[in-house]
Formats: sequence, C-alpha cells, structure tokens
Amino acid sequence: MAIQSNSAYPVVHYEDLHMTETQKSDLGYLKSNIDHWVSALVYPKTHLKTYRAYYNGVRKDKEFDYLTENFGIGTPAALKFTNIIKPRVDSIVSQLESDSYTYNVSCTDNKTIDLIQEEKKEKKLKEIEQSLSLFAKNMKASFEKDQQPVPYADLKNSVDKIKDKYKTNFMSDFEVAAQRVCVYFEKSNEMELRLKLSLLVHDLIVTGECYYRVYFIREGSDPIFEVIKPENLFHNKSTNNPFIDGSDAIVHREYMTHKQIAALYGKYMTKSQMSDLFGDSYLSSSSRYLNSGLDLDLYYGEDSPELSQKHINTAQTVEVMHVEWITTNEVIIDSQEQDRLQLLKSGIKYKIGEKVRRQDRYEGVRIAGSVYVNCGKSEQVPRSSNDPYSCGFSYGGLLNNDRNGSPYSIVGALKDIQDIYDLTMFHRDNLIANSGVKGDRINVAGIPKILGDDFMPRLFKFLALKKNGIELIDPTEQGAQLFNQHGSFDNSVDGGSLQAINGILSQLEHQANIIAGTSPQMLGSISEREAVSNVKTGLKQTMSINQPLFELFRGNQNRIIRDLVNVAQLTYKYGKKISYIAGGDSYTYNILPENFMFSDYAISIAYASKDNIKTEQMKGLAKELVAAGVVDPDIIVKVMLSDSLTEISQMISVNWAQKKAESNQIGQLSGQVEQYEKTLKELKGQLNNVTQQLEASKNSNNEVKAKEVELKNQQAIKKLEIEEDKALAQKDFNDASLELKKEVVQLEREQLYLGTGNAKEIKNF
Repeated sequence: MAIQSNSAYPVVHYEDLHMTETQKSDLGYLKSNIDHWVSALVYPKTHLKTYRAYYNGVRKDKEFDYLTENFGIGTPAALKFTNIIKPRVDSIVSQLESDSYTYNVSCTDNKTIDLIQEEKKEKKLKEIEQSLSLFAKNMKASFEKDQQPVPYADLKNSVDKIKDKYKTNFMSDFEVAAQRVCVYFEKSNEMELRLKLSLLVHDLIVTGECYYRVYFIREGSDPIFEVIKPENLFHNKSTNNPFIDGSDAIVHREYMTHKQIAALYGKYMTKSQMSDLFGDSYLSSSSRYLNSGLDLDLYYGEDSPELSQKHINTAQTVEVMHVEWITTNEVIIDSQEQDRLQLLKSGIKYKIGEKVRRQDRYEGVRIAGSVYVNCGKSEQVPRSSNDPYSCGFSYGGLLNNDRNGSPYSIVGALKDIQDIYDLTMFHRDNLIANSGVKGDRINVAGIPKILGDDFMPRLFKFLALKKNGIELIDPTEQGAQLFNQHGSFDNSVDGGSLQAINGILSQLEHQANIIAGTSPQMLGSISEREAVSNVKTGLKQTMSINQPLFELFRGNQNRIIRDLVNVAQLTYKYGKKISYIAGGDSYTYNILPENFMFSDYAISIAYASKDNIKTEQMKGLAKELVAAGVVDPDIIVKVMLSDSLTEISQMISVNWAQKKAESNQIGQLSGQVEQYEKTLKELKGQLNNVTQQLEASKNSNNEVKAKEVELKNQQAIKKLEIEEDKALAQKDFNDASLELKKEVVQLEREQLYLGTGNAKEIKNF
C-alpha cells in the first residue's frame, strides 16, 4: 500500500494511548509516526567510521600534519600506520568462529508438554509389548523343542533397558522437528548462517554494536537472515540490558539504487510516485546524478553518512528508511478471538467480553524523504502461546554497553595506543635516518705537507693513514704547533636509546593485549615446536579473558536461532521438506506442521569451548579406563575425535554399561557350563559304581546277578550317553548364545559410532 506525503496532517502523540485500532490505520497517522521516529532516532555515527578506518589501518593525514610538514627542515621518515589493532580483533573473532556448538531443544508450552508425555508413554508401552511378545514366542519355541526355557532375567534386562532409554534419551517428534530446522538453518547454503554470524562478531568487536533482521517474503519460503550495519540502525533501547528488544521503535536506513527500489518496492507504488521518484523520461538528470565515486565524495563531503555505505562506484543512490514501532490496541474477547487462541494452543483462559491489551507491530518505508510505501500493521508477527498478546520487532541485536549506555568498542579502546605506537615508531625511524658515525675534529693547517701539494689528495692520504692507526705529525714544518685536536664527536645512535624505544614498543603491545584481552598464544607468537599439549590447552583457556564478551554474543546467537524458528513457524504453515549436506552425508526430512507450528521452544546452544578443561580431563580419564580394561580400546579414538563434553561422557557411560552387562552375561553362561560339568562328573561316578558291581557279580559266578548288573550297566551307559549328549548340546547352545550376544554388542557399538542421534536401538532377537 503506497501513501502520498501529506504535510498538512497533524502530528499525533506517538505513544498512541488514546487511539483506536481503526484510527491507527489512517494514512496520516502512519506517516506522522514514520517521520517522528526518523527525526527522533537518526543521528550521524561518525565515530564508527573512525573505528573501521583504524581497523583497516587508515588514519586521517591531517591529524598529525604538525609532525610531517617541512618548515624548511623536513623529516627523512614518514608517519606510518603499523596496525596492532587488526591482529587482535581478528584473533578474537577467530576464537568465536572456530567454536563448535550443538542445539538443545525443549518445548515449554503446557499443551505440547502433555502431548509429549502421551507420546512418550505410547512408545514405551509399544516397545515393552514387543519385548513381551518376543519373550513369549521364544518360551513357546523352547517348550515345543524340549529345550531349556529362556531365562526371565533376559526379559527383565530388556524391559529395564527400554525404561532407561525413555528416561534419559527420549526426544519427541516436536523437539526433533525443531532441532532439524535449527541444523538446516546452520547447513543451508542460501542462509550462510556461520558467515553472517562472523560478520556480527566483527561488528560487535569493532563498533561495540551488532544488529540483524529475520523475516520472510511469502509463505513456504525460508526465513531471511540479514546482517545490518551498525551505522544504519537506530533505536531507543534502555540501558537496563544490552539487547534492543525493549525499544519503542527501530529505524533502518539503506542507500539503494533506483533499480533496487523499483524491484523491492515498485509493486506498492502508484504511477505518480514512480514519476516523482524516477522521473518521466528514461534517464533524468538531477543533483544526485554524478559521474563517479570521487564526485560523490566532493558532493557530500567526507562526513556524509552515505560514504562507505553502499555502491561506492555510483552516485545515483536514494535514502530509504524502514521504520518499525510497537503500539498497544484494546481487544474485546469474543468467540472468534477464542477460536484464534485455541488455534494458537494458548493455555491462558479469557472470558467472553473481557478487555485485554494486545501489542501490535506497525511498519512503513519512507523513500527519498517524500514517498511512503508498505505502511500499516504487520500481520505476520510471531507470537507465543504462553503470551499471545505480546510481540516484538523483526530486528534484533545488542550493544556492548555499560549502565551509561555507551557501547564499548575494542578498536575505540585501542585507538590512542595505536597513535602512540605509530608516533614512537616515527621518532625511532627518524632517529635512525639522521644517525651518523663517531669522529675527531682536525686542524686543517696542521696536516703535513709531505703528503702532497694538493689539499684534497693530502687529506685523503691523512685519513687513510689515520684509519690504519698512523697519524703523521711533522714538527719541523711551520705551523706544526697548530696541529691540535679540537675534540671528538659522536653522531651515531646510542644502542641504549634504541633498546629503550623498542622496550616502549613492547610495553605498548603488552598494554594492547591487556585491553583487548588477547595473549601471545592467540596472536600466534609461539612457534610450532613450543606448541606442546599445555600450550595448546592455553590457546583454549585464553578465551576466558573475553568470557563476558563471548557470553554476550552467545546470548545474541541464541536469540537469532529462536527468531529463525519463530519465523519458520509462520512460513512453514503447511509443512516443509528440508534437505542439507553435512560432511559427506545428505539428509532429507519432512517437517509436519502439527509437530512444529504451534509449540513454544526453549533453544539452548552448548559450546565446546566452555568445557575445554573438563574435556581434556575426560579424555585423560578415558585413557586410564582403557588401560584398566573397564571400557573397550576403540572408544579412545572416538573420544579423541570429539570436542563435546556431553558426547564424551555419554560414549564412556554407554560403553562402560555395555562392558559390564557383557561381563555379567559371560559370568552367567560360565556358571551354567560349570553346573553341567559337575553333573557330568556325578554321572561318571555312578557309572564307576555300576562297573564295580558288575565285576563283583562276575567273580561270584552269579549269572542272574550278572544279568541284572549287566542290565543296570546298559541302562547306566544309555543314561550317561543321553546326559552327555544333553550336556554337550546345552554347552553348544550356550556357546552359540554367547557368541551371538558378543556380535550384538559389537553391532550396537558400531551403531553408536556410525548412527545418527535418533537411530533406534537394535533389538536382541
């Protein structure tokens, strides 16, 4: 919707406390608010241009002209910029860029939590039912084949394993959907999340501010994550917290070419607006139509906000202001509103006829100070089911400010040290350039004439002899008495002075490290041969110096992920098929709207660098456990490749439990084998007794007795054969069962190593 400028419309009170929602849809109200917030919030941020210049190694030449101007004397060395700021800023940025992290997602709204509990109960009961069915099937098969029944302990272990699985590792479909969306945003080539996070880190350290915007263009499309230059964003946040969420309004300034404006906002413009903005002809001349970036510099001056903003190679740009502000509207609860709350799955109950205050976001775009387009209330605004009448901006970000509200820039803090460092270098270089040698003053009239009649050859010969340690004097010559030295001189640079100056430079670098929170490890001032394990650990521990700054940015990153998920819940209204590549694997998922659209998520990000010391200790513990035989040797490889403390702990715990269960099973089977061997020995003893009785009856020539003994002997032999066959069969069965369990354990290990986070556990048939 396009709005023509109407300066005659009265300016309304910007707090909007006494206006209805209908009145706020008036074009004049929207224009007046846009003009008010632009005039109230926009101001020149010239100090940010200075910070960026110092980071890039650029200083205004006029600042130290008093040192380099000639005055008839001149200086042999120029004032150079030896950048000590950029390496320190880049080292801090690289620490945050290289940090690995994982997403932890949980649902916070009551209705989703109830659904998760039901889902958890159903899946647990289903798996227990399958385990019971399998146990009954095996029992039936053992009775039919006259085999030993399956021990009840196997069923109990299986049920306990299912209970443990759903006690600690259960993730509902709601949480899985949100986590997959988070990973998709990180891996998406179009969003380039990590690259843009790096730009935000750079802005925060250089300027003390960083801002972004998350929005979408149409339903079904991915959210757009845009990084905003601090020079172009304005707000009125309080000093109570560093984030800009509590602002009343936000103004985003851009400098765009005519083609960009036509492509982005042309659909909202009328024909007269297009004519006023672009002219009636194909190419119109104006004061903005300049020939080069140099003309732009001359036209606007060096302090113009348009410099270093956009299109430095073209002057035909237009100022575009996008304004968002929050206001409250009175809402009366009716049946339609209750249906909307029910659709949102809000757990808050309202009565029919009850009046509530709803926060709404309004926005508009002002182009070239006179054309207003796309103005009105924002319809697609993320809202929480726990707080359905609150809303925020599409912009986010923070200031690294103190209670006074001034943002802290590391570059700004290092600016004076950079100047002192360069001035010290300037004076050192000039001292060296003006340096000479040590010498003696010689009376010209006293140089012996024997060295020649011409003065210059005589002088050169005298200097050559003096250089070789011989200084000729002819006392017979007239004027020899005048051959007196008139003192020596020293025009060379004193080594102590140079050492003192270099000490000052080292002290300045050390002071810069203190202010920036960096160290020689972070700056790469340690050689590779010195990079032993304790130094490598020190590289990670240096992050604790800037821990408050890192925590501030991590909080901002958490908000970015939360905003992306909230906007995705609006645009993925009918579901979404997502696909991304991680390493050498490709992943494709289907996000169902019922599992993602209406839930409130608490998203936390776990960073590997926060647990560096504990991670190193856990890796050392893993080596000791392997040496003690408590866990398998192959676990140490997985532990060394992981940077996550939680993942290492889980790998050790799972392998330890498997090793313990495996030992228990082997012990049980070994006990059964010992029992069968004992039974076999008893049967052999009975056979020996029968054999002795048979021999006794043969000796007594008692045929009847012999036949009876013979019969008993045959029966005993038959029984022994049966028992031996049975014992051997049972032993083979136990050995086969033991081998099968070992293979299952090995397979489960491979699954833990190769499988994804939600892979189901292998069933032990």
